[in-house]
Amino acid sequence: MLFRSTIMIGARWEGGYHRSDDGGDTWQHLDLGGIVRRVDPILFHPTDPNIIMVGTHHQGFFKSYNHGSSWVSLSHGMRPQRRTPYYGAVLVGGLAAAPSNINVLYTGSDNSNWKSVDGGLSWQELGKTLTCPFARSFAVDPTNENIVYAGTNVGVYKSTDGGATDRKSVV
Repeated sequence: MLFRSTIMIGARWEGGYHRSDDGGDTWQHLDLGGIVRRVDPILFHPTDPNIIMVGTHHQGFFKSYNHGSSWVSLSHGMRPQRRTPYYGAVLVGGLAAAPSNINVLYTGSDNSNWKSVDGGLSWQELGKTLTCPFARSFAVDPTNENIVYAGTNVGVYKSTDGGATDRKSVV
């Protein structure tokens, strides 16, 4: 993900993320303040370079208000994964914002799909709309924020009402 000269890429095996503040000439390996699980989706605020949002593989959703110097956990309302053995992890597998309102966010996990209308401060469950388990990516139509897509292991799902209901796309 790129914001001006800052580039951030999730670090799969070593956890955290890689960050360059000079357009990719040099890199740092960072974590979210002691949390080293890998960062997957990364979303920069479109107008405020200080706000960065990330999803992690097992610790949920995080947001930085100071260009990544520190991070706040914002997974309130999300239920943990249902895996055996159960260990209460919150997997964030995809992240998208409505183009006209950065506070409207969509994400998913292997448990359900989630929507926030307050920039991630709280999340409402969308249930199984938009997807089956393991939504890997989300996209919001740039001309109609009620049209939301979710990419999954078994296809692409589309909602025309902001995630309340869905239909499977032919892909």
